[in-house]
Amino acid sequence: MRNYRIILAVLFIVSVASIIDNMVLFISLYQADHNIIDKICHSLAATGISALVVIGLYLYLIILLSRQNAIEKMKADFTDNFTHELKTPIAIARTSSDILLQFPDMADKAHIQEHASAIFSQLDKLSVLVDNILEISTKGRNRVLKLETIRLKLFLSDLLELYALCADKPCDFSVDCPEEMTIKADQTIFYHIISNLIDNSIKYSDKSAYIRIKADAHSLSIIDHGIGIPKKAMPHLFKKFYRVNHDHQQSRRGYGIGLFYVRMMVKKHGWEIDAESKEGEGSTFIIVFNPNNPKRWIKRWITKFCWWKTTPSL
Repeated sequence: MRNYRIILAVLFIVSVASIIDNMVLFISLYQADHNIIDKICHSLAATGISALVVIGLYLYLIILLSRQNAIEKMKADFTDNFTHELKTPIAIARTSSDILLQFPDMADKAHIQEHASAIFSQLDKLSVLVDNILEISTKGRNRVLKLETIRLKLFLSDLLELYALCADKPCDFSVDCPEEMTIKADQTIFYHIISNLIDNSIKYSDKSAYIRIKADAHSLSIIDHGIGIPKKAMPHLFKKFYRVNHDHQQSRRGYGIGLFYVRMMVKKHGWEIDAESKEGEGSTFIIVFNPNNPKRWIKRWITKFCWWKTTPSL
């Protein structure tokens, strides 16, 4: 990457030097003959166009190289994080297996149960990691949806009950959803979509998490009061391998694929997803069930053209 930049810089300097040399020559000729412009106007125009083309190509190549460098960095970060996540369950499963092999006391059922459970839980974690990778691969993109009617409030209540039991920190959940509201969705994929968003809300909350889910016929919102997302990260939030860099939260590791998967599957249902956040106050993720609503188009264009006036809010 560095060699390419040096070569491009040299070419750019040579091109600029050539253009300057031509300009100096033209000025010298003009001083000698004021009618020189009429005689060499075509050459002058060609030189000017060539200069613009060279400068444009140089800038374009610099942009491409910068993007490639960013992609390579994201891939490297993903590999490092994913490898780190793989090592832990493998090490635990291997240690438990080794203990069972070295001390095969079949009469000690509690001993066997403890280590067998550890092996099973870690293999289950590995399975989830592999499933996440497969879901964002070609297999996930080509997956055929099995649409069924889901009673949304019942679905969300059951899911939040599981999180209340299994979360690694105190969680306070609330659901604001019409009792009889239903949606058409692939239940397995919809479960993963909501789970990913709730997982992030819990992970990026401090000592406890307060999460509110609001739903109506038009959208579903998951609102938390966690650490929030930096404004500069918002445009990249749903990109593959992108991870938000929280300087004071280095212990919270991710793969950079969760939100990419969420957006991919939301779009597969014909929906859209948006995010709003303010650092230190929390985040809101909004799944829009009818993205072609005229009001939504108006809001999108206002946001696009008045971005300097738009402030993320909850």
